[in-house]
Amino acid sequence: MAKKPNEIRLPVNILLAATLCSSQDETRHYLAGVYLKARDKELRCVSTDGHRMLVISRELPKDVPQWLKDGVIVSNASLKERLALMARVGYDLNVSFEDRMVVVSETGGNLTLKDPRGDCVFRVQIVDGTFPDYEAVMASISDAIFTGGLRQNGDDTETLQMVGGAVPIGFRSQYVKSIAEVARLLGSEHVALRTSTAKNGAMITFPEADGAVLYIMPVQKVPMELAKGNSNILSLPLRRSLAALKAHATRNKGWAKDAKNPAEKAEFVQKAEDFEERIVALIEQAPGLKALPAPKAKKAANGAGKTPGKDRSKAKGQTKPKAKATAKPIPKTTPKLVVVEPAAA
Repeated sequence: MAKKPNEIRLPVNILLAATLCSSQDETRHYLAGVYLKARDKELRCVSTDGHRMLVISRELPKDVPQWLKDGVIVSNASLKERLALMARVGYDLNVSFEDRMVVVSETGGNLTLKDPRGDCVFRVQIVDGTFPDYEAVMASISDAIFTGGLRQNGDDTETLQMVGGAVPIGFRSQYVKSIAEVARLLGSEHVALRTSTAKNGAMITFPEADGAVLYIMPVQKVPMELAKGNSNILSLPLRRSLAALKAHATRNKGWAKDAKNPAEKAEFVQKAEDFEERIVALIEQAPGLKALPAPKAKKAANGAGKTPGKDRSKAKGQTKPKAKATAKPIPKTTPKLVVVEPAAA
């Protein structure tokens, strides 16, 4: 019987990228490393610190070692420095950075990392613990990012209503920096960001590096109000955002009115309310930005609609004061990825 392989070759750059998002918190030791796991015909390389989560997928060879099928957490202690050294000295100069591989094998409860020539050999510790259910986290974030409603149109085909409008989102500066660092390590010159609301965070993909997704949660206790100068500069796009949000709210109200299914009706009502809340928040956060004017009432013809004996005259220029919009208070805590804690041993 042929002996099953104990080693596998992995790109150095994906391991290096994963170390950027792993936790440095010793109290959560199961996050202080890079998780490697064979899933179907793919290798999943995952790391998270509770605020960021990087998931990289690569095609697996036919023969996969058992330790990779079971999944291991590679300790991030000195891992970044060792991988960087290996990438510099363990390969010919004509080998591109993205093609430089590291041979990983398991021996006695530890992992051995070496370059294909064997010039650099390191032993790293396997973290004793259970990595959180990252797929459940991915599902919850993706559901929040891709919001909208499916509706049948006249041609019996489905169309997706995408959310719109300017949504202020704040991120820690070091997290924004990590986006560029991950992109550089993966060899991608561009990044693409998807988000819907401030509380849901953002999903970043890398067009030139297929199979990598970075999730980043926002910081909401940072004041999100625009300074007056910025508000003036952004006056036109902000007003267009107000118009787009108003259109979405009106459209959902119409769909709710026509909906026959109670669950569908409630969903459209909720979406309309969400858009209206975003209108209020946008006005509150942009000094000098006024709400969109209400539609002008049609003039009654030949005095129709007037109540006899009631004085409807108004002084010129007097209008009913608008109610002051109130936004929801900004949370005082920093949101984190919902990391599912591993079960106690």
